[in-house]
Amino acid sequence: MEYRSRIMYLLKTNNPISLYQLAESLDAIQDFTHCDLGSLNSLQLIELCDEAAAWIANEPIVFDEENGLAIFEFSPSGVAWLRNNSAALKDIGPDAAALSALDGANGTLYAVDTF
Repeated sequence: MEYRSRIMYLLKTNNPISLYQLAESLDAIQDFTHCDLGSLNSLQLIELCDEAAAWIANEPIVFDEENGLAIFEFSPSGVAWLRNNSAALKDIGPDAAALSALDGANGTLYAVDTF
């Protein structure tokens, strides 16, 4: 399955095993509390800020190079950076309300990135 390139979501879940369903279809993103990062993706984040590498908390849970999908735990400091730079990212990045919805959700923060 090939994914539309340059889509990135942040989501929260208590069950990381449930993330594997996203490797089958990104339609399953609707089952999670999530935030669409617009046209922003992890490569752009790394280019925008040297601290971006610290946003990836662990090795990817899913890495499907052939189909262009990576799912990894996302550091909470990454969300803080997105909020602090929301004015600069307003044309390409996430909606502030969608980011705030992640605060109220239980679970660990993950990024779903297509490339």
